[in-house]
Amino acid sequence: MERNANNGSSVRSVKRKKMRPECNKPFYAELKIHGTYSARNSTSVMWKDTLSDVKYVMTASELCKVLQANTIDRGVVSGRWVLKRKGPTRKLYSCEEE
Repeated sequence: MERNANNGSSVRSVKRKKMRPECNKPFYAELKIHGTYSARNSTSVMWKDTLSDVKYVMTASELCKVLQANTIDRGVVSGRWVLKRKGPTRKLYSCEEE
């Protein structure tokens, strides 16, 4: 493993943290579909930000709204999004243009 010249710590500890947007504050992002998974009674979709590599979870019902309202090109969709806390996790929702 490589070592940092300054203090001998590993390079992994020096890497920049992925910055996740705050809850309830709209942000613009270009997201690529990363996969799906099932948890308990629901199916969710995983999106990955093309610039920051941050992953977001979206419910299947919200995905239907995104498919109806946005153009998706090769699995990539861009737009305004908002994170909302639902129980222990944060869920991604599309932000309606006003």
